[in-house]
Amino acid sequence: MANQNYNDIFSITLESRTGKLADNISKKNALISRLKDKNKIRTVSGGSKILEELEYGEGDMVWYSGYDTIDYTPKQLFTAAEYAMKLAAVPVAVSGEDLLKNSGKEQVMELFEKRIQNAEKTMTNQLASAIYGDGTGSNGKAIGGLKLLVADLGHCRKYQPRHNRQRVLAQSVFKQNRA
Repeated sequence: MANQNYNDIFSITLESRTGKLADNISKKNALISRLKDKNKIRTVSGGSKILEELEYGEGDMVWYSGYDTIDYTPKQLFTAAEYAMKLAAVPVAVSGEDLLKNSGKEQVMELFEKRIQNAEKTMTNQLASAIYGDGTGSNGKAIGGLKLLVADLGHCRKYQPRHNRQRVLAQSVFKQNRA
């Protein structure tokens, strides 16, 4: 059956194609991009949970002279954070008919490969959203994001120039020592 939408030009002229899909979905993840650029993303190969060793304290430093007494009482400097494994999936499906149609010299791009690449971008976008969340997404199955990990103090400090911050800090220390 003849298709009325195919006119002379459309029937005998090829489209101008780039042979590439323009990425309109994965360039919006500033935090993930920054983590990738700084090599701050690590993969884990398995385990029942993720345990991250943390150094959180500083030892005592004292100024002394002569035979001043120095306290050698050990301090707790290390701990660990424990995280449950979180799982996510993006299903990828292609029918046998679509694979057949997308083959041979008529194939501009490989359909299955492009669907997998789209799934990776989808996963990245959803992960980026979860990074800013509080871990309650998908009934608590989502990762605990910044809303969970960073305290909400409910106020913002006004920026102070460096010399002013030092003066305020010195006043604060002076007040604490007087009390």
